[in-house]
Amino acid sequence: MNEKLKVLIVDDEPDARTTLSDILQLKGYDTFEAKDGAECMRIVNDEFFNIMLLDLNLPDMSGLAVLENVKSVNALVEIIVLSGLSTIENAIEATNKGAFSYIKKPYDADQLILQMTRAIEKQRTQERINKLTTAIEQSASEVVITDKNGCIEYVNPKFTELTGYTYDEAIGNNPNMLKSSKTPTNTHKELWSSIIAGRSWHGEFYNKKKDGSIFCEAALVSPVKNSENAITHFIKEANDITLKKESENELVRMKNHLESIFRSVKDAIITVDKDLTVIELNESAESLCGFTRKELIGQPFNKHVVGCHGQCYKTLQDAIDKDNPITLEHIACDGINHAERHIVNLNSVPLRDHNNVSYGAVIVIKDETRLSELERVLHERSKFHNIIGKNKKMQELYGLIEDLAEVHTTVLITGESGTGKELIADALHYQGDRRDKPIVKINCSALPDELLESELFGHIKGAFTGAINDRTGRFSKADGGTIFLDEIGDISNKMQLRLLRALQEKTFEKVGDSTPIKVDVRIIAATNQQLREKVKNGEFREDLFYRLKVVELNLPPLRERMDDVPLLTNHFIGVFNKTFKKNIKSLSDDAKKIFMDYSWPGNIRELQHTLEHAFVICRKPVIDVDVLPVDLKNINKNRDAYIEEKDNGDERGAILRALEKSGWNKTKAAKLLGVDRRTVYLKIKKYNISEDS
Repeated sequence: MNEKLKVLIVDDEPDARTTLSDILQLKGYDTFEAKDGAECMRIVNDEFFNIMLLDLNLPDMSGLAVLENVKSVNALVEIIVLSGLSTIENAIEATNKGAFSYIKKPYDADQLILQMTRAIEKQRTQERINKLTTAIEQSASEVVITDKNGCIEYVNPKFTELTGYTYDEAIGNNPNMLKSSKTPTNTHKELWSSIIAGRSWHGEFYNKKKDGSIFCEAALVSPVKNSENAITHFIKEANDITLKKESENELVRMKNHLESIFRSVKDAIITVDKDLTVIELNESAESLCGFTRKELIGQPFNKHVVGCHGQCYKTLQDAIDKDNPITLEHIACDGINHAERHIVNLNSVPLRDHNNVSYGAVIVIKDETRLSELERVLHERSKFHNIIGKNKKMQELYGLIEDLAEVHTTVLITGESGTGKELIADALHYQGDRRDKPIVKINCSALPDELLESELFGHIKGAFTGAINDRTGRFSKADGGTIFLDEIGDISNKMQLRLLRALQEKTFEKVGDSTPIKVDVRIIAATNQQLREKVKNGEFREDLFYRLKVVELNLPPLRERMDDVPLLTNHFIGVFNKTFKKNIKSLSDDAKKIFMDYSWPGNIRELQHTLEHAFVICRKPVIDVDVLPVDLKNINKNRDAYIEEKDNGDERGAILRALEKSGWNKTKAAKLLGVDRRTVYLKIKKYNISEDS
């Protein structure tokens, strides 16, 4: 089995439960146990099970009552009844209440495993049927199913919407009720000769609605065969293409006009209709994309043109959907003729007819590779979105963000507190193709389990005390966009399991509800903790860790990118000048030296708060040492004292005195000593220092 199937064993006899659990675990099942009906219901309310093995003789309630209650919570679970008191009446009643099968104790283990295998097959078949039924009911295409004689047995809602006939009017009728004389006779002959011969037919024909109006359809009609290869039904899937047919003549005229323009432009130009089918392209587009006009014209745009990772396709789609020009700059393009990646700018504009009605779009692709390389050589990026820094590690980080922006994989952002993990999450979201959708953020450490579960997944009215109304969770609010789970390392084991299920199955249920909700959400998580250590210590689930850590972005602490301190300082000076309505120019030389000597254990956040403190006090155009926080004022003195004591052979004493003076706060002790927090921890371990010492 690729993933363990979950089995709940409900029996009041401990030995029976243990024996059966051991057998099933050897077969690869994940087993859970309940001694009575009440415990069974508590477990079922918190966990999804594939199979339940249920003893009818329970101490607190009837096994049949438990069967009914479980089915009301999880209709998909398959229940196999095990009983030492087997009667025909009990078997019939259990089956009527939803049991898969009824086995008398003592049972044969192989027989039980066979029944469980069949139950799983039934469960998976039902899941597929449910998904297929839902897809057909919600399909934007018209779906009609007939028997082998052409008598209609099913139509979906789109059929009634399109034709005007109700479901009852269509059932038992013949598709000829829609037949229009505008469709050539040969078309119907070709259709029937193909499907009767067992082949699918795809084509266009005109049909007549209930009110007599004519519409055109593009349809796929296919035969359905049984296990003996005999045709039993026919299924038609069709889409209304009336507007498309009406616009074709206009598009032909426009094509001739565009060709003369294309030949005079060096940039790549491609035009598409509203369905994003390629209408025309020039020679520059052939060269850039690596395909000829013959290969692309009349084909779906995204069938061949994939070198921009879908950006060209999305730009065209947005221009059509929003009916406005769309521009994207510095997009990576990997056309098949490129030995190296090219950088292009994309401009897409809706195409309009003489009535100013949009009928498609044009995209202009300008190759900016040479210019982009020159810019990169001449000027390293000192700012990326709202992230400040030109350090080599930050440049590498910017490149990783660009690579990940269009990939919807889960990202784990790690780094010390105050390094700017939330800014990285913003950059990943707004750099990617989900930028027009929401990014929803939640601090997982700020809420207890019950509130966090409700915040993430929502709840229904009455789910718990105080739940006076239904509530939409953050996952639902982030549908189509991104959810940022900050401080993910602080969530409890229960929430880890709940979150893992949501990530794996891409569905969840509101608190107090069993209705699954499916969303399309990109997950970005962040932590300042060492999750590997927490996994090793059993404090964090290993499967959730690897599910979150598909790609890890590690932010360097400020002490490892000290060359960015002047850049960050100037940035915050500009911010606080606006906030405090001052005109402070810079730091004094002495203050600059302190800033560059200090290890910044609180990282960028500490730098920001230090400058904010200085702005409140400073009344001069230059920030000097006298307006800095006390810790920074004394940094040189503390460091000199520490170095002197260290040189005199009493480093342990210096560390111990700093810890005592700071109330054993390692961060404050590091500031007193003028070193980083990591150094303090290493020295404590080296000299075996404790509060008792």
